[in-house]
Amino acid sequence: RQISTIVEFDYDNIFYVGSATSFRFVVKATDTKDTATTTVTISIVNVNDVPTLSDTHYVLNDTENV
Repeated sequence: RQISTIVEFDYDNIFYVGSATSFRFVVKATDTKDTATTTVTISIVNVNDVPTLSDTHYVLNDTENV
């Protein structure tokens, strides 16, 4: 099975989850014979994001030999 979230977790924007960096919840599975539970913890870690450039044209002004 797969666990999904409503929003993508992003360490740089964790304000929407109360600044928590770790989330714990209980998963329960039941069939006709048995029931099992386990605790799942998701930890949000900070990684370097790949820089992105949105414009297609940039101008760089530089003074040489200064």
